[in-house]
Amino acid sequence: MVLLAKAMPVNEVSRLLGEYDTTMWPILLHYFDEANEKQILKNVKRIAIDETSRAMGHQYVSLILDLVIRKVLHVAEGKRQQTLLDFKGQLLKKCGHPDDIDELCMDMPPRFIAGAKIYFP
Repeated sequence: MVLLAKAMPVNEVSRLLGEYDTTMWPILLHYFDEANEKQILKNVKRIAIDETSRAMGHQYVSLILDLVIRKVLHVAEGKRQQTLLDFKGQLLKKCGHPDDIDELCMDMPPRFIAGAKIYFP
């Protein structure tokens, strides 16, 4: 399942496996958290932020990605400005720094843009 989720959207994986995506998300997040503990963010320079619908009823998951190495760096429930503050903390904890971010790409709501300006000047 994890390998499939690396190659296609989770709703497509759930359809192929005949499993609800709401069952799959906690499993995927478990493996993400496990890999995230080992991650070093020293050379992060270019990031992208986007959200995807996790389930019906406007339940969202926000993703922050490294555009250079093409990997997910951070996952958060919802689409809140707090996600940016949490990622900033993670960046500092894992040998990175917000001032090192040269480029940030997103198509998010104005409150997210405002957060990006505050936390990643």
